[in-house]
Amino acid sequence: MSHNVIIEFRITSLTNLKEACAEVGFEFVEGQRTFKSYQAGICNHAIKIPGAEYEVGVMIKSDGTYGLAWDPYPIGGLINKVGHDAAVLKQGYRKIQIQHEARRMKKRIILEEKLEGNVIHVRLG
Repeated sequence: MSHNVIIEFRITSLTNLKEACAEVGFEFVEGQRTFKSYQAGICNHAIKIPGAEYEVGVMIKSDGTYGLAWDPYPIGGLINKVGHDAAVLKQGYRKIQIQHEARRMKKRIILEEKLEGNVIHVRLG
């Protein structure tokens, strides 16, 4: 049986999440109050994934950060597009965070290389 689960990941910036979605080819839908899954979930925003039937829900948490929920059941197609435990989305978010931090430090990314295991190595200069 399929059910919605929380993705363990702390999101502090909705702006960065929106940018991350665009970076990896997902659609952030602001103000969508339910996300599509086996049993529709309640959310504040949603993320549509091209080629997947199900969606990822974005919820505002009591501490002002954001959480993600989804139904990882394979029939919904999210695992194939977003990766186990939403690895593609997490990686995109972290990359955007690094870009913003580099700009704040008046640095730029001089090297970005993909390593084995979906790891991205970034060097600032």
